[in-house]
Amino acid sequence: MEPTNEKQKAWKECIDILNKKDLIVLETGRIRNPNWKNSDGNSTDYLTSIDCVSKLYSIDNDSENFSGFKSSEEYCKKTLSNSQIEKIIFINGYSVDSIKNLEDNFFDVVLLDSVNDSEIIFQEFINVIPKLKLNSLVIIDDVTNPGIKGDKVISFLNTNNIPFTKKTANPADCIYFFVDWKMIELIKKNLN
Repeated sequence: MEPTNEKQKAWKECIDILNKKDLIVLETGRIRNPNWKNSDGNSTDYLTSIDCVSKLYSIDNDSENFSGFKSSEEYCKKTLSNSQIEKIIFINGYSVDSIKNLEDNFFDVVLLDSVNDSEIIFQEFINVIPKLKLNSLVIIDDVTNPGIKGDKVISFLNTNNIPFTKKTANPADCIYFFVDWKMIELIKKNLN
């Protein structure tokens, strides 16, 4: 599926650079509102429509009220195609804790996009590092006003001279960086 907005174009650009097939992807935060489809990324819908994505682990605490739906999981199951739903492993819970229970060395792509809280996103980032495969990709969404998600991660990356790319992708941009073992070790070392 071709991207329909700037966020999706930024994510697709990153995934194309990664140049892998059968990607196992983790997202924190799930489809929230069908009206956001063209103004925001709508990651659950978009990522499951990409051919090279084989599995999407989708973590959400379902804390928001869905008009006519009990949860974001129910919303997905009623609005996405069967082929998309077959790719999704729904994990309902608090992202920071849920990530800890996932397998190490497992994910090719991670999209951190749960809440506009730089501390929670940083905790997700800390917990996801051991879960990454060699040559993986981390994307943090909504990193500029009104989004503040990436502030603490960006500060950490800058302080430790870890390269990342900031991508203009309205609304609120995103950052991404590719992770190899050297970077994982550097990140782990500086987190201690």
